[in-house]
Amino acid sequence: VYRHDARWAYIVMCCMYPVICATSQQDDEFVLSEHTYCLHERPNMPGVAYTEFHIMYVIGPHIVLLLRSDLLPEIVEDMDDAAKQTRERELAKGMRAYPNPDQARSLLHDLPVAKPQKTYTRDVHNRMVFSGTGVPTVETDKLLFPLFSIDSETVQLIISVIFEKAFGLSTIVYCTSTALRLALDFYLALSTREGDFSMKNVLDEPDLKYLYLKKLQSVSHNLGSTTKVVCKVKRSTKYQGVDWLSKQPLIRSRSRVTSLC
Repeated sequence: VYRHDARWAYIVMCCMYPVICATSQQDDEFVLSEHTYCLHERPNMPGVAYTEFHIMYVIGPHIVLLLRSDLLPEIVEDMDDAAKQTRERELAKGMRAYPNPDQARSLLHDLPVAKPQKTYTRDVHNRMVFSGTGVPTVETDKLLFPLFSIDSETVQLIISVIFEKAFGLSTIVYCTSTALRLALDFYLALSTREGDFSMKNVLDEPDLKYLYLKKLQSVSHNLGSTTKVVCKVKRSTKYQGVDWLSKQPLIRSRSRVTSLC
């Protein structure tokens, strides 16, 4: 009955690994929305294909926990050319299920991170081998989680996913207005990707998504920015000949942006 949930649970437990990342710049801060404790970064076409690239959990303004797919590059294992090529083949095979495979790419594809290390293994010629004696026990079996520092662009890409997925929610929470302005400017000006996996897609008809983007633009302007939203307009046959996007909307987005600090 719940086969899709069972498949998702298997993917999370067996095909993904946790990574803890921290901002490298003090001015970079993550924002929170109502879903940033389980935020999915994936190309998803129901009934066609499903690939879970990342599940994101914002822990605080400067720390995020990622569950990262085994299909994406991993800096330690990829030092072995055979392992790297196998990973790339498996990823390419999975992407062939999409109408536009070349566009089904994670925003964080090249994130330089590695899997947590076990206390009873060691690296020998780029391969993990058992380094202890006997069988590891619960008391001695530990995982070591490195804290990876990520650059400003990566931070802003993660926040852009948060903004994109926050459409339809009621609240976005930030800490400092400087960091919020940086994040909004990046997201609003971000070039839209081609195909079915682009962000900021709106219709040329009464569209709540467009109103949501305009509200974010208004917040950005209130903070002193002049950045205008870049969005991808998809044509609708229902409102042919009506330039709705240039008219004053009669409805409002219900999302609000509020300070936590």
